[in-house]
Amino acid sequence: MTTISSGDALDPPVAARVTSALDAFEAGDIEAFWAGVYHFLQFDDRGYASVSGVEWDITALPEWQVADDETKTRIEEAAKRYILEGDPQTDEWFCKGGAYRPAFAGYRALCLLLRFTPAFLDELPPETWLKWVPIILDFPVTFNTEEEKQLHLRLVAMAYERVPNALISSLLAIIDYDDANDRHVLVIRRLECCWDDRLAWAVLEKAKESTLKSRTLGILLENLLGYGLPEAQDLAVSLVASGTEGSEEQRNRAITAAHALFFRTQDSGWSVLWPAIQKYAWFGSAVVDSVSEDARHSNLPQKHLTEQQVADLYAWLSRRYPESEYFLNFSGNGMTAYGRKEFIADWRDRILRHLQDRGTFEACRQIERVAAELPELREKLKWTVYQARAEARRQTWVPPEPEHLLALAARPGAWLVRNGDELLAVLAESLERLEKKLQGETPMALALWNEEYGSYWPKDEEWLSNYVKSHLQEDLRGRGVVLNREVEIRKGEGKGRGEITDIHVDAVVPKTGTEMPDLISVIVETKGCWNNELDTAMEEQLVGRYLKDNPTCRHGLYLVGWFNCEQWDTEHRRRKRPPSYGLEEARSRFEDQARRLSRGDLRVRAFVLDTALR
Repeated sequence: MTTISSGDALDPPVAARVTSALDAFEAGDIEAFWAGVYHFLQFDDRGYASVSGVEWDITALPEWQVADDETKTRIEEAAKRYILEGDPQTDEWFCKGGAYRPAFAGYRALCLLLRFTPAFLDELPPETWLKWVPIILDFPVTFNTEEEKQLHLRLVAMAYERVPNALISSLLAIIDYDDANDRHVLVIRRLECCWDDRLAWAVLEKAKESTLKSRTLGILLENLLGYGLPEAQDLAVSLVASGTEGSEEQRNRAITAAHALFFRTQDSGWSVLWPAIQKYAWFGSAVVDSVSEDARHSNLPQKHLTEQQVADLYAWLSRRYPESEYFLNFSGNGMTAYGRKEFIADWRDRILRHLQDRGTFEACRQIERVAAELPELREKLKWTVYQARAEARRQTWVPPEPEHLLALAARPGAWLVRNGDELLAVLAESLERLEKKLQGETPMALALWNEEYGSYWPKDEEWLSNYVKSHLQEDLRGRGVVLNREVEIRKGEGKGRGEITDIHVDAVVPKTGTEMPDLISVIVETKGCWNNELDTAMEEQLVGRYLKDNPTCRHGLYLVGWFNCEQWDTEHRRRKRPPSYGLEEARSRFEDQARRLSRGDLRVRAFVLDTALR
């Protein structure tokens, strides 16, 4: 077959040579498709080939783009016949390296037909697919564009659908060849549209082979975990467990498995990796080295972790890789050269930003915890907490509906309650109204006192709680607020009733359509001013027991009945335990304590109710 050298005086011209090659092919010379038709299509009229030798798209070739419709039709028909009758001569090249023109021409013909006459491929018999499967998997595609990628994936999927066993056999052979020759196993990228249990199990069995190099193992594991095969995660976990105290090769495989777990599982393999990272210093260091470089382009290592787990990881990294040694050194143009230390510093800092941007109040609490554990970072994390709170408020804020605003305008004094903060404000305003009733022109404070023969002493805290509950029920009636006395929030020991809150306030926030309404809750803890635990119960009882780790209620109100007055019988047992400070100091003291205890999404307010006699 005549060839062309760049710069030849083209006589005959390229178009004539293509036509001659087509004539030869149609006369029965099957090899003329790759040695003549495709060969001449690569050249322009000056005799220059301007395309890559691994170009897959026949329509991108110079002579195709200037050919007339009749010639293009003849090329398509030649492609069909070549697929049916051509010989890729697989034994000559498969898993031996190098390019083989008869097989390459067949792949190009398949791509051309898939684009223009896909129905032809649908009708191909299995034996035809069998001979082209090796090149379908092994042609050096680049996936430069999404269109190109989808075409190649579709072609592989068609082959797998029709001859799955042959495709799996060729796939495993390519994996072995690439692994033996220290090549990156790129063939796995072509299976995106093929994954099913049959394919996954075949790849899993290959991944179990102890002779595979760590890099190949990692590629197979990450794809298997991405597919979601549970047994693949079991394999990865077993590799970590056996490798932490094994040989050097076992250690390498353990690190490879850890990388795959971090990036490809729904829990980032945390239950297995975190104990091993903490127990084995070498393993923790190796995992950080392995993960940190790839983590620069992905938040997956921390995306699936809980806020507490993310905070634990950040604190561990901050201790092991302190900012004084691991930092990003930016140049004047804002760029930095990345090496090991920079990758680690970047990942560590990204983890903190990820936690800050979670938009949850639990993230705020965890950042505060880390700040308490690492005093050297307290100043830095103070601003991180501030930004995390702002983000949490932004993500949890629900704008009022127009009908709510109209209802507020029509009902002066009504409150729009959408969250715990607003419910706390409603309760505080209602308690202010109660105080006016107690100390108004016709004071009702006497209802909270016992009297006998001109001697006065306060009723007990139970009575005070009941009185406040009755007021709230009356005052907030019709506002969608529900009050319950003695709501058990935590089981006690044995047959006891457990810890009982004084008042539990629930506000029902309606949703649209058929959605269930939201329930917003506030726990009210009531104390008389004579209580021995008056100064400590807000922190130890209300926050420490009732609100701590309470997923359904994060808001509390500490209500103090202030009975100190001259009318209180000095001989009564309760009068022997009143605080030494006055009403205004009490209000300032408890309000300061409430502000200090409010962290993240946990909110505490204090209200000192003037219940004294005048």
